[in-house]
Amino acid sequence: MKTKIGNICKVVSGGDKPDLVSEYKTIDCNIPIFGNALDNEGLYGYTNFSIINEPAVTIAARGSNCGVSFYRDEPYVPIVRLLSLIPNKDIVNPRYFYYVIKNRKFKSSGSGQPQITIPQIVDCKVDIIDEIKIQNKIADILTKIDTKISLNNKICNEIDKLAKALYDYWFVQFDFPDENARPYKSSNGKMIYNEKLKRNIPYNWAVDSVKSCITHINTGLNPRDNFILNNGNIKYITVKNLTTRGSIDFSNCDTIDEVAQKIVHKRSDISKGDILFASIAPLGRCYLIQEEPKTWDINESVFSIRPQSTIPSEYLYMFLMSETFVKKAENSSTGSVFAGIRIKTLEDMPLVIPDNNILQLFKEKMSKIFQQKYIMECENQKLIEIRDFLLPMLMNGQVTVLDSDEDDLSEDKIIEKSLEFWQTHGKMDIDQFARENGILVYKDNEQRKGTVSYNKEKDLYEIAVKDPRDNFTIAHEIGHILKHKKELKNGTLGRKSEESGSKLMEYEADNLAAEILMPEEYVLKYMQDENKTDKEFLDEKFIKECAKHFDVNPPAMNIRLKNLGFKVPYLK
Repeated sequence: MKTKIGNICKVVSGGDKPDLVSEYKTIDCNIPIFGNALDNEGLYGYTNFSIINEPAVTIAARGSNCGVSFYRDEPYVPIVRLLSLIPNKDIVNPRYFYYVIKNRKFKSSGSGQPQITIPQIVDCKVDIIDEIKIQNKIADILTKIDTKISLNNKICNEIDKLAKALYDYWFVQFDFPDENARPYKSSNGKMIYNEKLKRNIPYNWAVDSVKSCITHINTGLNPRDNFILNNGNIKYITVKNLTTRGSIDFSNCDTIDEVAQKIVHKRSDISKGDILFASIAPLGRCYLIQEEPKTWDINESVFSIRPQSTIPSEYLYMFLMSETFVKKAENSSTGSVFAGIRIKTLEDMPLVIPDNNILQLFKEKMSKIFQQKYIMECENQKLIEIRDFLLPMLMNGQVTVLDSDEDDLSEDKIIEKSLEFWQTHGKMDIDQFARENGILVYKDNEQRKGTVSYNKEKDLYEIAVKDPRDNFTIAHEIGHILKHKKELKNGTLGRKSEESGSKLMEYEADNLAAEILMPEEYVLKYMQDENKTDKEFLDEKFIKECAKHFDVNPPAMNIRLKNLGFKVPYLK
């Protein structure tokens, strides 16, 4: 159905930056604050009026990234120039709605910077699939791809930290391994003062300019009268595509045709082993080319730098990414519109030239690290291509998803999904988990405990609870869905609950609830962290602490620990 966003979402404008607000005190906590760049501002806390506690899609409402969106299902604070869309969960799956918005091009206004206003968002019409169940399946498919991309990015970030730590340890602190494999400077290795750097360096090392360490430094071309953008399949890399993580982001990348590439390549002459360097602020954005760049080239704001054979590309790359270089380069930047560094200024930068044996050892170690990162980035590029290919086709119905109860709501599948949920979130939000698996949970004050039913018209299961915070009750009813589908669909579950076999059915539902809310591996890990073994008796105080950690009631926690072999007290 086509509907206005205002009919299915609450739209919230981001607040002022906390340090600019005197009447609202910023409170220390672990809630991240996001700004217009759709990235964590490095701040934590919240103001009294702008915290978002529900799953929401947040859109950049002004600036160069106007219209770009992100999804978050944990508390956060959006600040100026951000609009948060909080979906009505009874109508639309929040993650599904994120992909609807992600696939949407918003019309911006403004004579200066592009911007999107709240009335424009509220009145904007989007196509929403009516069936929540289908929404859930589409969201599940696309979320799995994004989760893998996110995991790969986390691994790449750890690789970057490792590379930086190794570079700093060897070439800033000068604790590279000496001939006895001991840290050089800390083991009283001989140092000598260098006038250019105004500091001590290892005795047999030298200092020279960047120019002396490279064979050439080139740039590409601006389109202007040379060629037309976006009429071919060759990726045309600009500074916006180079990231501070040392990678290339090909999303929103311009393109050129093969004729234009020949014109650009005569000047850029990029090849494997070269370093791409963003010459415009913010500096420190580089990429070490690890493949033959046959299907892409660069523009005039990106430098291609080729080291001499005696200087490993890995060493020069880490130097250009280092804090020391970036600070010097920023202080030397010029330009009234776009501040940046000129080629001659870069060439004149001083550079430590280590002993050749140390350079080769560094190359050997770093090449393995960078190769691992490159494999992750290549996998991510393929995943992004698959996701972006599937996204519009799933949304407009060109590609359909399987409609099978056994596929989505089998016992093994749900347990597998619950473990994936734990791995992703570090905890279980049973209400969100139910929604993601096509189960509607709603509050009903008439209920004494909880009930589950099958809605034939909507083809989904519904759980009614008096208290939506009663996690075990919700999980227990999910257990009935998994174990007793037949009884639910033919309406006999309630009758059977009154028969002699009801205890078995309730026992089965309880067991599955425990598997979802208190997975064995996570309970055992918690007990190990708390130095608890199955040899000692666990007191009631500890049981309550453990229950709080897993967000269940103490009796449920007590039974789970007992079934896992721990000695526990009797709790009512």
